[in-house]
Amino acid sequence: MAKFISSIGQISGKLGGVVFKRRGNTLGNCATLDAIYKFTYDEIIDRAKTIDVIWFDNRKFPQSFFEVEHSTDFQNSFVKMLDLKSFYANFNIVADEKRYREYEKKISYSTFEELKNRIKFISYDKLSDYHSKSFEYFALNKELQI
Repeated sequence: MAKFISSIGQISGKLGGVVFKRRGNTLGNCATLDAIYKFTYDEIIDRAKTIDVIWFDNRKFPQSFFEVEHSTDFQNSFVKMLDLKSFYANFNIVADEKRYREYEKKISYSTFEELKNRIKFISYDKLSDYHSKSFEYFALNKELQI
């Protein structure tokens, strides 16, 4: 999934997706950047490095944060996003549709009230569909040159 997210960022004209090591798996071959941009203080950068995928805008500020949740607790991702809430960026949780109820329950906790309207749940199926259609669109656009 992180590879899908990174490649969507590439073809849609985003500066780049950054993918970091996660749970012992190296996803660095999906990354379009060698290192995260220095967009703020070091302690905030260190926190941002724990996010699975980050898309940056052309000014090298985070545009979108993505956390891929296969089986871990959503709350861990929500806490990371609370730490990054001061940035004008999109927050996304990518998980199996079967976990949507769990996501809804956890995001409704009062602790996460200020994030409730900022975090978007994206199912694997929707992301896969978006990925496929994005490639089709940009290939056709390139062919037609419009």
